[in-house]
Amino acid sequence: MDSLQIKSSKKRIQITDENGDEKGVLEFNPSEVSFIEKYQDLLINFTEKSGEIDELRQSTELAESNSEEIREQSKIIFDAVGELYDFFEKEIDTLFGDGVSSMLFSKERDINEYTQFLEGIAPFIQGERAKKTAKYESPRVSKKAKARRK
Repeated sequence: MDSLQIKSSKKRIQITDENGDEKGVLEFNPSEVSFIEKYQDLLINFTEKSGEIDELRQSTELAESNSEEIREQSKIIFDAVGELYDFFEKEIDTLFGDGVSSMLFSKERDINEYTQFLEGIAPFIQGERAKKTAKYESPRVSKKAKARRK
């Protein structure tokens, strides 16, 4: 009997902490269209929510208020940051699987960990997408696209 082997496009990435200790393995399929759509939505929403927090911080810095108003404004900012963390961790678990956010991020909920993750995962996703679409580009279109990127 003949056989046909189907290879998965899944990526497996070992996640380590700053000491090099393994935290777990992240597995995802960057070729799956719904994954790409959800990933792009995550980036857009994270950027928008981060921008909203920056605006709140700027308005607090500019406000000449009494200490009670400053405390109230600070609480609003802290609540917004907490909501951003909740949102991001929920979206990561939705995108990559239940419990993945716990594996990736410390309990301190450091925004730098989130941005490190987004910056670190991007090349794996973009690289795979580029390989998949490259075979459909004509050489002429590909040269023009490369020239525009420069």
